[in-house]
Amino acid sequence: MEPAKVAQTAELIGVEDNVGTWSIGHATKDFLAGAASGMVGIAAGQPLDTLRVRLQQRGCQQNSVSGVWKDMARAEGVRGLFRGMSYPIYTTALQNAVTFQAQGVASRLLTGSSDKSAVSWQVSCIAGMFAGAVQTCISCPVELLKIRLQLQQALPGMAGYVGPWGMLRRVVAQEGVLGLFRGFAVTLARDTPSYGLYFLTYHWMVAGLSYAVKELQPALSLSREALAAAAAAHHQPAAAFADSWDSSSSSSSSWEGSSVGSSFGSEHNSSSSDGAEAAQHNQQQQQQQQEEGASQLLVQFVAGGVAGALAWASVYPLDVVKSRMQSQPRHLSPYHSAWQCAASSIKEEGRGVLAKGLGATMGRGFIVNAAIFASFETLSKAMAAA
Repeated sequence: MEPAKVAQTAELIGVEDNVGTWSIGHATKDFLAGAASGMVGIAAGQPLDTLRVRLQQRGCQQNSVSGVWKDMARAEGVRGLFRGMSYPIYTTALQNAVTFQAQGVASRLLTGSSDKSAVSWQVSCIAGMFAGAVQTCISCPVELLKIRLQLQQALPGMAGYVGPWGMLRRVVAQEGVLGLFRGFAVTLARDTPSYGLYFLTYHWMVAGLSYAVKELQPALSLSREALAAAAAAHHQPAAAFADSWDSSSSSSSSWEGSSVGSSFGSEHNSSSSDGAEAAQHNQQQQQQQQEEGASQLLVQFVAGGVAGALAWASVYPLDVVKSRMQSQPRHLSPYHSAWQCAASSIKEEGRGVLAKGLGATMGRGFIVNAAIFASFETLSKAMAAA
């Protein structure tokens, strides 16, 4: 391959040579922003995630999130909702970092450009599916350990409680390293299409909501101007009286007929007027930029939330099967394959079992991914400007 082609590919991937400079590549920026936004998302959605996992398990006597919460509150207290949170804060940060890095690399290679505006919805979907498949190597063992930590009845400090590292050692000792990848096939089947839909939905939502905000902006500006005019009209009589009083006082004490004084006053007023207009213009520009930034952040927040909720809903039955398979070691579990787990669960509990906990999952999906995308875009913008 020609050196020029190699250099162009390296630049698109984000590994361009920046030795001796403070700049970093696109891939590194995606990784850092993805890691930080993953931490934000976990902190926002951990309580609902714990309730979701409990509700999905075989033998759960409750059929709603509120029922599971009441049982947990009586037995474990509010602290039970945050069990195992320190573990996913770091592991999910890595998972999210790899996801956004892989999606960014794939998007740049498919479009041949680092310009995000060149990304089509087809590219968003394909790059998202690639990212979903790549991060499965991390998400499978991470989620297996997280599920087993969340299903513990003992709290930290109590007898029988096993921490993240202890759980990792237990799984490896009892099942070997491959035990960490129990449920890998169903995890891959869940994540590959769902991440394609995830990034596709976000792409569509941002485009649609940005257009809607742009169309509504003139109407919102007119509304603000009308309110300002109404407020000014409300205070106009007092302002007019004050102006007339100042004018009469000034005229009675002025030196009439002085051409020097008149000239100085005219120049001074003109200069003051120009300065006031410039200051007002700058203030209006700053206000407009702040409003646009706030509107864009809201768009990203809503788009990310909708994307997360729809992505989870599209593959939720697979998530139920995966959670049940990963909850126990192979030699203790009644499930030996994804198909057998699905068939057995439906036979024992009905088809509704595959939608058990869907409401909590979609609620968590909205909160977590709204926070993730809003923080990712904000951090990416800050690093691009640095």
